[in-house]
Amino acid sequence: MIKSMTGYGRYEQTIDGWLIGVEVKSVNHRYLEYTARFPKGYGFLENKLKSFVQHKIARGKVDVTVTIEHVCDTQLTVQVNESLARGYVQALKTLAQQYHLNQEIDAVSIANYPDVLTVYKEQEDEEVLWNAVQQVSETAFCHMLEMREQEGANLKQDLLRRADDIDRMVKEIEMRSPQTVEEYKQRLQARMKELFADSEYNESRLYTELILFTDKVSVAEETVRLRSHIDQFRHILGLKGIGDLKVTVRLFLHNKNYRGTEVIHKIRSYNVIFNDKFSSALPSSPNLCTCKVVTGFDCGIRRNNGPKKQGETHHYR
Repeated sequence: MIKSMTGYGRYEQTIDGWLIGVEVKSVNHRYLEYTARFPKGYGFLENKLKSFVQHKIARGKVDVTVTIEHVCDTQLTVQVNESLARGYVQALKTLAQQYHLNQEIDAVSIANYPDVLTVYKEQEDEEVLWNAVQQVSETAFCHMLEMREQEGANLKQDLLRRADDIDRMVKEIEMRSPQTVEEYKQRLQARMKELFADSEYNESRLYTELILFTDKVSVAEETVRLRSHIDQFRHILGLKGIGDLKVTVRLFLHNKNYRGTEVIHKIRSYNVIFNDKFSSALPSSPNLCTCKVVTGFDCGIRRNNGPKKQGETHHYR
């Protein structure tokens, strides 16, 4: 199944006295990049959640936000710092005697001084809390993955439609290709008659030229391979577990870029004339990726300038 790398999911649930919320956002990224935010005091959950995310997602920039709140009474312990309280009392008495002040000292006033009373919360069981967070995370990630799958399905349909467009244009090229030779023959005959109006010319030279021209402008090999790539692309899109869409598209465009460029170069080089509808779809430069023009996707691959010469190797970047 084709999956996009963009998705969003959120889920909130009360488990064992905790109100736990997990929000996950995913966008495009070359590798897996993970960031998470937790409430203060719950940083021990980060490594566990990171491992959880790595088992769910292979690529993308994933941002996870976790909220944890207590929804029931928790056991709290208040401790008195007796030595500090005793020091405050003694200091207040000394001030009262030295400066002749009233010695009205009560427990409330002493308790208001810093660090006299300390509240301790019962330590939470980390494993129990993680199990609760994991349970909520499972649902949140399911929502996010469903969104990625839905977007991937929509993109798959769009890619298949564009592949059909390329296939249709290949058929037009194949239908138009034989006419090119005949048109060239007529132009060549007219030119020969104009040059040799008062004398005869060797027709064998004319047919030799036509044979050479036919070989040069033949796109049979390129169109056959182009059809093969289209069929393979459709097959790849139908596979289960294909994973990320970007990898799938690159498999298709890497080969199609080369074959499509060869076809367009021959069309441009030998002035093959097409109907207006098809001509408008051709790129202005034979070095541009054919699939970028027809499908709207750019795989980032370009050929070296010009057609392939004998003994020359094409390089891609």
